[in-house]
Amino acid sequence: MHKYSIIKKEMFGRIKCSFDIRLENKVSEAVLKKISLKLRKKKYDRVFICYYLPGMVVDAGAWATGHFNPDLKIIINDLQEAW
Repeated sequence: MHKYSIIKKEMFGRIKCSFDIRLENKVSEAVLKKISLKLRKKKYDRVFICYYLPGMVVDAGAWATGHFNPDLKIIINDLQEAW
């Protein structure tokens, strides 16, 4: 499993949980799915995960997202390399 760290975790009752995650480097969609499944908490209806690469500013656009709403959907934004 690739290394990552949890920057922030917020819970909103039993309805929603969100994570900001720092990855060590770019990973495949399959790896993002594995991490997302590991982070998901069954007691939450929706889980929202923002993935950031080293040097990226949190809340300024994530490199990728993983959302359970209710099924998992991964989106890799792969923004410009300028950050």
